[in-house]
Amino acid sequence: CYFMVYGPGQDERMMFPSLLRRVQNQQPLSLEGDAGLHFNPTYVSDAAAATVAALAAGSGAYDVCGPETVSIRDVGVRLGEITGRQPVFESRPGPEPYLVGTCIPQVLGTPEVNPSEGMRRWVTEGGLVTVDGHK
Repeated sequence: CYFMVYGPGQDERMMFPSLLRRVQNQQPLSLEGDAGLHFNPTYVSDAAAATVAALAAGSGAYDVCGPETVSIRDVGVRLGEITGRQPVFESRPGPEPYLVGTCIPQVLGTPEVNPSEGMRRWVTEGGLVTVDGHK
């Protein structure tokens, strides 16, 4: 199972591009509770490396997941830092949901790209914004 893979070339309908558009347009990010969904995203190069390792390991089912758990609020704040835009949040009362995989580094290797660096690479090196925060 792949957990929130993101990176260059990602389909614009997926979660990370949607969050980036909302931050860039200063539209609210909806959160359950104070921080929203918690998850461990996987940068595309780490997902590719884990897939190769899983194929080499043989049969089995594995969670391909990133090295850190972040929340929607964390992602919004980081995308705001990268783009130079202030994210807007709307919180609804309720428990914060968790969708966190259990990684097996002994089989799949340790992910190398943390979410903060992955988002920077995806947004700046992927050409989604320039260094001044505009496309």
